[in-house]
Amino acid sequence: MMAIPQNIINEFAFIQGQIDQSVPLSTAPQPTIVALQLNAALLVNDCQNAQLTLAVALDTWTPPPSNDPAIITTGVLGLAQNAGDEANVVLLRGLAGRMVSNLNQL
Repeated sequence: MMAIPQNIINEFAFIQGQIDQSVPLSTAPQPTIVALQLNAALLVNDCQNAQLTLAVALDTWTPPPSNDPAIITTGVLGLAQNAGDEANVVLLRGLAGRMVSNLNQL
């Protein structure tokens, strides 16, 4: 099971920093806009890859081969954490996609 990958968090922070330095974006130089567009597209791709990894883990999960309630509970809690992480990554993917769309309008 995994949490939201650190590289996705770092990429969001990096792009936010780029945007903060380029405000207003309507007057940002073209190379800055292109760099933002490329970084945002990479972020979308990384979110999609993370979501796929989480989805495969959910789709292929099997219960632990044990009758021990503690082991079963740990497995189910890990599964629930994975599902929550996938939902968060999907939301981040939506935000990144919207960022790409907005940047492409510049």
